[in-house]
Amino acid sequence: MFAVSPPAVRLADDQTLARKVTLRPRPAVPALLAALVLAASARAEDKAATVELYAEKCALCHMADGKSPVPELDLTDGKWKHGSSLAAIEKVISEGVPTTAMLPFKEQLTPEQVKALAEHVRAFDKSLQPEKGGGKKGTK
Repeated sequence: MFAVSPPAVRLADDQTLARKVTLRPRPAVPALLAALVLAASARAEDKAATVELYAEKCALCHMADGKSPVPELDLTDGKWKHGSSLAAIEKVISEGVPTTAMLPFKEQLTPEQVKALAEHVRAFDKSLQPEKGGGKKGTK
C-alpha cells in the first residue's frame, strides 16, 4: 500500500494550486506479502499431505485418479450412492459403509484428515459444483 498526497486544489478563480504527490511505502506491506506467501506454502503442503494420505488409504480401491474400474468404487462418474455433500462423504470415510468393502477410518484419521480427504475425493467428480462453507449442497 502506498499513501498518496491529496490531489491538486482548485482556487476560486480556476487557478490550480498543485500539491506534490509523494508515494511512501507502508511498513505493513512486506509483512502482508510474507503472510500471503506463507499461507500459500502451507496450503500447498496440506494438499501434498492429503494426496499422500489418499494414496496410502484410498487409492488401492479407488485408483490414484478416483476412476476405479469397479463402478461402485468410481469417484468420477457422478454417481454418489451415499450423497455427494462434504458432510456425506466425511461420514462415509469416518464410519464406512456396512456390508461393503468401505471400512471406517475414524480410528485411523483425525477429523481434519477426514475433511481433507472428503474435499479431495469430491474434486474427482467434475460434474459437482464446489460447496461453499462445507454446507450440504451438491448432494445427488
